Amino acid sequence: LSVQREGGIYGSNDIGVFHETVSVDGGGLTGSLPEFSSLANLQELYLGYNSLSGSIPFRFLDGIDDKSAPIKIDLTANRLTGTVPASLTQLDQVAIYLASNHIDDIADGLCLKSQWMDGLVGTYSCDAILCPVGRFNDK
Repeated sequence: LSVQREGGIYGSNDIGVFHETVSVDGGGLTGSLPEFSSLANLQELYLGYNSLSGSIPFRFLDGIDDKSAPIKIDLTANRLTGTVPASLTQLDQVAIYLASNHIDDIADGLCLKSQWMDGLVGTYSCDAILCPVGRFNDK
């Protein structure tokens, strides 16, 4: 995995605390979703429209220092499966986009994170994160 940021190329061994945004939208990524647990200052992660597969790792984004800061995560249109892990409850303000995957469950604690999805989880619970299995939003 390499990430382009401000004109430079950084290999996966160089991704560190100084990066606030990682964007590889539609970059042809395949394989498992990395944990990204060493990105202490991550604010935005754009990995939509790739071919990432498997489940979201339990330690996903575990290394973020400021757990109360807003974080945007776009994993739209990959091949992710399983449950959105309860470990993400450590993050207070998340906007996570998971449409067009094969996720079949959301850990219960996430449905109580009232500041998630710009406050919509407080109103719509888990439906603000992802439509229930067999349902969709065409808007």
